[in-house]
Amino acid sequence: MGAQIETDMSKDLFEHLQDLSYSFYNNTKIGQLMARITSDLFDVTEFSHHCSEEYYIAIVKISVSFCILGTTNIWLTLLIFAFSKYNPPFRWSYVYRSGGCWGDLHDDRPHNPW
Repeated sequence: MGAQIETDMSKDLFEHLQDLSYSFYNNTKIGQLMARITSDLFDVTEFSHHCSEEYYIAIVKISVSFCILGTTNIWLTLLIFAFSKYNPPFRWSYVYRSGGCWGDLHDDRPHNPW
């Protein structure tokens, strides 16, 4: 799947580069342009290759930890998982209160993650 995505994106990028004017190429360094295209395509390919397996690993870890904790004390396990970061309403309320995931990413002031 990742190779198909990369192929489609590289075809689309090549077609887009063919449509650009000569003045664009006169004002742009070709090496920087090609490095950017290559880097972006590599990032997309890596994401599409490894994203699904990362989700699978995370689901397995959460399931195994739930089983191990459940054998110890099921009520405490349910309480922990009810208020953990895996619970979407708590996560969404945190993102809303913090101003979004990337709300202060481009601010000039120093970022305090705590």
